[in-house]
Amino acid sequence: MLSLSLITLSCLLTGTTALSASERTTVLNAHNNFRSQLALGKAVDKNNNAMPKGKNIYQLTYSTSLETSAQNWANGCVFEHSGAEDKGRTSMLLFLTKPLHQL
Repeated sequence: MLSLSLITLSCLLTGTTALSASERTTVLNAHNNFRSQLALGKAVDKNNNAMPKGKNIYQLTYSTSLETSAQNWANGCVFEHSGAEDKGRTSMLLFLTKPLHQL
């Protein structure tokens, strides 16, 4: 996790969003290492309790085209607080028990 934190800090300080090839490898290896530990039943949670053995946990590969697509999407995000008129919308939708047209 230290590597991922350093990459994030580096992006924040430099304004860089793209990962280098070595950073991609570091992130991918960290994810796959944890997934492997989980699949083998050797992973522990934040309280150091053993987590249950995972099933169907396959090795990940890195997609630079998906990275580009995600970055393009993120570039369109507006990073500011919502106004008062937007409060409550998400929580209301999370608890609907019927489709909207049936309300």
